[in-house]
Amino acid sequence: MSNQKLLKNCLNSESVWFFALFWVITLLLCIITPWSPLKLLGGHDMPHHLLTLMARPDSALTIYSPQWLGGTLLYPLYGILPLEQIGIFLHLNPVDAINLIIIFTMAAAGFWGVKCIEKLYEYYYEKQTLVTKNFFLWLLLALIFSFSPLFCWRITFGHMNMIISSMLTLIASNLFLSIRLARPFKPFEKILFVISCWHILSTVSQQLLIYTLYFIPLFALILFYKVPPRYYWQNFKKIIFEYILLISLPIILAIPDIWALVLFHSSGESSRGLQTGNIIFSYTKGSWLDVLGIFFWSKLYFLDKINYYFMHEINYPVGPFILLFVLFFFNSLKNRKMLFLESFTIFALIFWVIFSFDFQWLTDLTLFLFPPLKYFRVPGRMYILFVFVLLMFITTKIVFLQDQFKRGKYFWIINTIMMALACALAYYNTLYFDIFCFIFAAYFFIQQVLKLPGFFSPLTVLLMMLLGTLTSFSERAEEFASKETIAEFSKNIDIPFLKNPLERARVFLSYPFFGLNTPFALNISSLQGYSHPLMGFNTLSSSLEGIPFDTARLQFPTLLYSNNHALKILYNVHTDIFVQNNAVSARRFSDESQPLWFPVHPIPISSVHELPVVFSQNDANLGSYIHDNLLLFRDDYAHTYQNTDLSSCKSILAKNVSYTDGTFAINLQNPATVSCPMTVATNFSSFLVAQSTDQSGKIQDLKTHPSYGALLTVIVPPKIEAIKISAEIKYYSLIRFLSLFLAVIIAGGMVYGTTFRSKTGKKM
Repeated sequence: MSNQKLLKNCLNSESVWFFALFWVITLLLCIITPWSPLKLLGGHDMPHHLLTLMARPDSALTIYSPQWLGGTLLYPLYGILPLEQIGIFLHLNPVDAINLIIIFTMAAAGFWGVKCIEKLYEYYYEKQTLVTKNFFLWLLLALIFSFSPLFCWRITFGHMNMIISSMLTLIASNLFLSIRLARPFKPFEKILFVISCWHILSTVSQQLLIYTLYFIPLFALILFYKVPPRYYWQNFKKIIFEYILLISLPIILAIPDIWALVLFHSSGESSRGLQTGNIIFSYTKGSWLDVLGIFFWSKLYFLDKINYYFMHEINYPVGPFILLFVLFFFNSLKNRKMLFLESFTIFALIFWVIFSFDFQWLTDLTLFLFPPLKYFRVPGRMYILFVFVLLMFITTKIVFLQDQFKRGKYFWIINTIMMALACALAYYNTLYFDIFCFIFAAYFFIQQVLKLPGFFSPLTVLLMMLLGTLTSFSERAEEFASKETIAEFSKNIDIPFLKNPLERARVFLSYPFFGLNTPFALNISSLQGYSHPLMGFNTLSSSLEGIPFDTARLQFPTLLYSNNHALKILYNVHTDIFVQNNAVSARRFSDESQPLWFPVHPIPISSVHELPVVFSQNDANLGSYIHDNLLLFRDDYAHTYQNTDLSSCKSILAKNVSYTDGTFAINLQNPATVSCPMTVATNFSSFLVAQSTDQSGKIQDLKTHPSYGALLTVIVPPKIEAIKISAEIKYYSLIRFLSLFLAVIIAGGMVYGTTFRSKTGKKM
């Protein structure tokens, strides 16, 4: 097979259908929601998206942002999506790039959902279905997965990583089914598989990845509960080798991102890393009323109004068609294969309930058997797996019934009236629509069991399911921010002395889309924000504010409504931003703080909790006390400052402090003759690298350590006048080059192997 023919095979009907699905989804989003291509398709709860919303030149790989929560890591914490990087590289509007990713994810979920149906059908009923050869039915089935209950909440409330990683269940199911059926992926499937998995692995998708891995042994047991015949194993080695290569491609491509994520989360700097211990159930738990909420498509009839906020974590409503699952379960007991999948669905449901309500002894047992589950604070998200397995089971069963369906008298008239009535009810009152669908689902099942005349087609059931999910999607969608508004909002404030990120302000205004992250959107440094802070900042701010330390804390309205003197001085907070007479105003309230200073008296402390006492004892002259005395942990004191005289360091002056493209440039006057500590008003991180340049141009790496519990301190050598501080990931460039090089070799080998087999006539 020539390379041209191979490319032609990649662009087969499946790829055409996929892109048709992409545009149909875009059109439906415009029709059923307030969204348009000029608006951001996503909610406010997406911290890592704020990187690209401002369209900053360095946003593709921003490692450290000194503006956010006193300085926090971004890329090592959140990752970056390949399509996001491509969008930035092509100079797309960041909003367009994010919209592209979300719609691509929905289309990919639809594609993999249909593939699951085809393969499950063949596995359970031992024959291929012809239904999905029809584009209308293919599109209908794909849209059910594209507008699955999951997306109803997630697109409004954000959590981009949850949206993308939701595909994992469908992809893993396709992979196992393809192996079990001894059928390699088609060319377009391979391309989409690599792109989809690359996106999942390149962002913070650890939670659903762990949950999916947790269920893989069970899924393998379901598919291989009966030993396949001998002829199956003849091709098994070739098939499994090809899939190993295919799986390795996205893993290799994502290795740089995985390396950055692992490096950060394995360090002590992550508030919710591998060293923070058990944080499970540190968030709101579910209730039985939450569970009942999954039966209703409409959000207007949630039974638990008090716990409404928690709904966006677990309530992806499946509507009345959960009734079909119960009915089909008892109807399929004779099919042992199908019974296994039904049991899998029930198993997923049980585990979701266990992890939503915290039945302690069951939870303890599960955490003992599978410790990684303890690192995720919303275990109720395991429900996502249940939703997709449920959809796979119901749609496969309905497709089988459609293949067997024989139309009764007045079929078209009755079905047309039924759909018209359903549409009218969905538009008029969603609760009535829910009740109507319950009755319809029950009657449809009775029609199958009693073999009544085929008045209602299984296709009508699919249309009802799609109508229900579209209705719930429309109801949950809120007004989306336009990209013009977002862009203009960032230009509203122009305060020259706040351009340096070490100069911070309290921002007493809020834009609805950004909320607590309004300062970041305004390109103003602040201690306010909604994000994952560094452990040092979380511990220090909690201690100084007198509130219990919470490793799962995300919201920081720090200093807005408190008067914490120490935090203002440590982080150089000196200006208030507020609205007065319909105009944005700035007022500088203090000249006591500094962006950096050279303390001369090192004082060892045992923990951050000593600081509130020390600061309260020196509150009258706290500014001068902090700038003169270096409070640091005992280990750093013993290794660096014991028996040292730093009195000559007081003469050093910072001539200029600038920040460009992620790098601080600091010029000093009157350098000392000894090594001096320079404390910078930003959070310490091991990803920050300080370098000095002497008069001969020689560059030298400088030692750094935390001080005052969280701030960055750099050891400045004698007679140094220029220092640069930037963030970097160890060995990142080398790892990125090697991963791309290895991926190209594997991809080239797979293409060559496919071409060679085609030329020689060999088959898998």
